[in-house]
Amino acid sequence: MLTVFTIGTAGNINHLDVKAPGPQRGPEEAVRIGTILAAAVLKAYKGLDPLDVTQVRVTRETVPLPPVELKPGDAEKAREYLAREKSGKSLSLLERVFTQRVLFSERQQGRPFEVEVQAVALGKNLAWVGLPGEVFVEIGLAIKQNSPFRYTTINELAYDWIRYVPNRKAFAEGHYEATNTRCGPGGGEALAEGAIRCLLRLHNAQ
Repeated sequence: MLTVFTIGTAGNINHLDVKAPGPQRGPEEAVRIGTILAAAVLKAYKGLDPLDVTQVRVTRETVPLPPVELKPGDAEKAREYLAREKSGKSLSLLERVFTQRVLFSERQQGRPFEVEVQAVALGKNLAWVGLPGEVFVEIGLAIKQNSPFRYTTINELAYDWIRYVPNRKAFAEGHYEATNTRCGPGGGEALAEGAIRCLLRLHNAQ
């Protein structure tokens, strides 16, 4: 059996145990994680049920994400960072992604950032959703909870890397992901709403 692995919405989680001592990276760590994943697949394989599939259905739509919101002084701060880097001084990761976000916002000139959402259905029980960017877990859970399909699998980083797509709560809290983004508050929820519309169309078209 061909087994396909996709990454679900994981924009605000990772595989690291921040409380564990020692490094958690390198080939040995990859082998450990892969072994656990393979064991879970083999265990689940025994309980697989056949699907009654007569057709594969696909739909997509373009979702306008709200533009990046800048605060007074952000543009000036970004210019200072650029001048510092041009003079040979290095920027921190947060300073660099902040500057990139400001420059992207200036290019957009207040226009929504249009991205694609796609859904694929096998029969009446199984569907996949494709989302661009590194999407927060809460967005994926909202899609699953509102999906009309029994099983809904979500794949992030599809089509394009649009940096992080936080939920509204994360934008209010700030930090790295809310800085390294290409949309404003409500962008994650807009992705979820677009995905749910796609799923409903597929389900109603049976």
